[in-house]
Amino acid sequence: MLVAALATGALDGLLPDWQQPLCEIDGSTTECGQARGVVVAVDGPSLGQVDTFSLRTPDGVMLTFSVERLELNGGGKPAPHLREHLLDGLPIVVDYRVDDGRHVALRYLDAP
Repeated sequence: MLVAALATGALDGLLPDWQQPLCEIDGSTTECGQARGVVVAVDGPSLGQVDTFSLRTPDGVMLTFSVERLELNGGGKPAPHLREHLLDGLPIVVDYRVDDGRHVALRYLDAP
């Protein structure tokens, strides 16, 4: 799913979390990025499903992410695990793309 950007390290944090380069995902070029912060809201119809979540970055920027399908390889976590982060307040790192102005989460990991 994630092609060039993650494989080449383009999401290495050299730019602010919310200002990332273009990357190729599934054959299309789109804006993408990586954000680090704490989960402050989770929304979904059940405990096992998360449709959106909000992240507060260390510099106070609030980002809301849509969840479609999260990559689980390379240590990626499933969407229901976001509810645990809402309660424990531990930071996460989210790889995302921008689709029609929406931030769409591609994968998230527990922050190191």
